Amino acid sequence: RKNQAPASPKLQEQNFLELQKRYPGQKIVNDQDFVEAKKANQIWIVIHGKVYDMTTFIPEHPGGEEVLRDANGRDASQDF
Repeated sequence: RKNQAPASPKLQEQNFLELQKRYPGQKIVNDQDFVEAKKANQIWIVIHGKVYDMTTFIPEHPGGEEVLRDANGRDASQDF
């Protein structure tokens, strides 16, 4: 992904609008949302295309805090 050219703002807007139509009533999360969540010390994990805020689940997670922190901000679908 790091070698990929950034999409133009117009293309990004079109993709966002398409996603909003496809998933009405659901919040569409972008890369900047993940950056802000990390700054706020939150743990967001993607599982099968959905984003989960796992921050409040840290004390209860059977694998411990480190497992959640390692998966923070990435697609962890294979882990489940």
